Amino acid sequence: MLKLGTKVTEGDMAGSSIKYRSYIEGSGWQDWKVNGTQSGELNKRVETINISLEGAIAAKYDVYYSVHVQDIGWMGWAKNGENAGTSGYDYRIEAMKVVLVTKGAAAPGANTGAYVDLSKVNVAYKSSVQSYGYQPWKIDGAISGITGMSLRMEAWMLKLGTGMNSGDLAGSNIKYRSYVEGSGWQDWKVNGTESGELNKRVETINISLEGPIAANYDVYYSVHVQNIGWMGWAKNGENAGTSGYDYRIEAMKVVLVTKGAAAPGATTGAYVDLSKVNVAYKSSVQSYGYQPWKTDGAISGITGMSLRLEAWMLKLGTKMTEGDMAGSSIKYRSYIEGSGWQDWKVNGTESGELNKRVERINIGLEGAISANILQCSCAKYRLDGLGKKRRKCRHVRIWV
Repeated sequence: MLKLGTKVTEGDMAGSSIKYRSYIEGSGWQDWKVNGTQSGELNKRVETINISLEGAIAAKYDVYYSVHVQDIGWMGWAKNGENAGTSGYDYRIEAMKVVLVTKGAAAPGANTGAYVDLSKVNVAYKSSVQSYGYQPWKIDGAISGITGMSLRMEAWMLKLGTGMNSGDLAGSNIKYRSYVEGSGWQDWKVNGTESGELNKRVETINISLEGPIAANYDVYYSVHVQNIGWMGWAKNGENAGTSGYDYRIEAMKVVLVTKGAAAPGATTGAYVDLSKVNVAYKSSVQSYGYQPWKTDGAISGITGMSLRLEAWMLKLGTKMTEGDMAGSSIKYRSYIEGSGWQDWKVNGTESGELNKRVERINIGLEGAISANILQCSCAKYRLDGLGKKRRKCRHVRIWV
């Protein structure tokens, strides 16, 4: 309930009042109440509120109000009868703030995002993050998850806005699935059902549309991946993430666009599969630490900044260790400032020493692969199929 202070209902504002109403779980909008009469219903959640001024006071003041909502927190400031809260999410209002300001004066805070209506949303999604649990729902391209803290996304869900499943689009669904650490691909989920597994990382995702919506929209999605960052945009059931690297997805973005319209960003590099790679490698650079994995001739490290490469590692793509080349490995070692040659390392074990420079390196192949691939080792190295011309070694790169 609300009521005005006596100082704003006296003199030339006599007869003024404040009115308000609630949108109630399972009941919808209640009638307007005024001046201290209860709005809402005990044992049910309030999801949206309106507040407005009547009488002479309405010409001299604006009423602003903000609500704290389940899974969202404090929302923006609504004013003068606007909606505050949510619709279609089944979220409870947990707290509220109300203030009068002189007519036309500045709002007491940000006045965007005071109300979110799922019927005006194309797609909504939320993710459960390691140590933090489920984050608030995000919509239409906003980031869900936590980046910059090395935390895995463990579970997630999607649902279409109500406008995407009504009228000509009735019967439409959004489906999605996860490739989970140690378990592989899970079954497809639909419309707000959880995908993923708590306490395990999600490595790859698929998202697709079903029903009439699929003829009218494309769904695009991008993931933020450990040691890589934001990857390209996948669409309509394509893989997004990585395979074979044991990398966690940390965050995601999802958006619907009109069928055939431009993607929301670059579509290359949405997915990297180690089984399609010949050799992968990464390096730890002075002051910057480990850089993302690189593959098949891409540069690893940082040039032009006079920074030393301190540690590094290599591993063969899975196709290089299967079939006739089963049991093959790649070995490598470093000559370290002040220490000399280190022992040989193999298949993803770190070589080098943090805070010291690497001055020379060796790389070799072992097992069946060594009979099929020519090899060289120095500051630049290339692995070529037998009979192909080798290039002179100069920089830190790998080809297969």
